[in-house]
Amino acid sequence: MILPEHCKFVGVTEYTGEFSENALEKIIDNVRVYGISKYIILSPDAKNLKNNSKAGIIQIYTSGNSMMKHISGFKIITHPEETQVVVDTDIDVMNPPELIPFAIRQSKVSGKRGIVVKGKDNHVNFVCFDAYPEILTLKVIDVFPDGKLARMVKELISSGLINSSEPVEIKNEKINLLALAEKASKKDVDAIIFPCRMDVPTELHGKAVGFADRPITHSRIALIGCDISRMVVEETFDGKMIHFNMCPRQKAPDEELFITRCCKKENTGKWKNGYVVHWGASYRDVLRALNVILTKKNNR
Repeated sequence: MILPEHCKFVGVTEYTGEFSENALEKIIDNVRVYGISKYIILSPDAKNLKNNSKAGIIQIYTSGNSMMKHISGFKIITHPEETQVVVDTDIDVMNPPELIPFAIRQSKVSGKRGIVVKGKDNHVNFVCFDAYPEILTLKVIDVFPDGKLARMVKELISSGLINSSEPVEIKNEKINLLALAEKASKKDVDAIIFPCRMDVPTELHGKAVGFADRPITHSRIALIGCDISRMVVEETFDGKMIHFNMCPRQKAPDEELFITRCCKKENTGKWKNGYVVHWGASYRDVLRALNVILTKKNNR
């Protein structure tokens, strides 16, 4: 696999001629490039790359000590028929954990081994595959519709702050609180109780909605919460209660790489083949957890 370590090493130059060594040699002799350039993407649409623009990639060798150097040699990396151009302004082309899985998906769909990506801030980079690298699949176990942890993980991996260049594919395992509420509504209860306030209607499936951190005024309830919320309710409520456990930590797999959260501080940290952060974890906390588990030394 070829992936330039930074888009500053990749130039984009307009070229409409034949993409062969003989044809390229005739124009390369008279070209000078910025001194740090290592690769050039040649395309008729160089000024404004678009999805499926025709393009080929060459690696260049330069000579001289000036800012602008002469090209002393080159090697064709991909011909236009092997290359796909993709424009996606959500992709950070300088972030391998995000860029590589994206490029693999594009390559598998198009059948092209060279994927040129024009991403955030109009930065351009490419990935060229001889074989697809192994991708780390990270299972994010979180409750929805909140989904705070899942959102934070996605943003941090996209940020480029992870201390790993390995490609990461996120797999969300959703604990759907509204689906549990629908199941709970079929029981002989007057109200559905959630552990704390969340953005839900005041009534679900014909049942009143309440929260464990507020006074409970009904006599028969279905609690959708973890064991901590169950214990809180048991101390303050003497009516009939049916408990639907939604603890994400209890869904943690034994073998797969995962991250989840728990409201018990003593349950946080590296566990099994993943990491448990506190329920109210900050971005810094989640970043620390990801840097622990998304490394070869911890997962091989």
